[in-house]
Amino acid sequence: HSESKGKESASVKELEEIHIQMGVTLNDIGCSLLKMNKVRDAITCFRKAISRNTEAAEFHMNLANCYKQLDEFDNAVKFYTNALDILKSQEGGTDAHQYKKLSADFGHLRFERGRRLFNNTDYERAERELSEAIK
Repeated sequence: HSESKGKESASVKELEEIHIQMGVTLNDIGCSLLKMNKVRDAITCFRKAISRNTEAAEFHMNLANCYKQLDEFDNAVKFYTNALDILKSQEGGTDAHQYKKLSADFGHLRFERGRRLFNNTDYERAERELSEAIK
């Protein structure tokens, strides 16, 4: 009986690893699509990758970058925030270089979003966004 439980748990573990690897593969396909400027198709791949591994900050960052390219700032902010939160929560600290780069990208996004809000005379939201950009 314990032998069958051991095989069962090994099979579950193998399936989990395959599931995670599928996420990595989908992320790689998304990156290739992005290089070909197929942003919407890349978004589909990055979303599927995230569904396979919600704790991969890189997947969230790639998705955020797609939304940024499309000027879909609300979605970009959401996924940049997710990526930063994941990096902050990872055991053993964060990858300092990746965290700094992501923080800088996020700051630029918030600045651009604030600038556009300002140009559309939404001054209150623009002020909030620009304040966040310089944090």
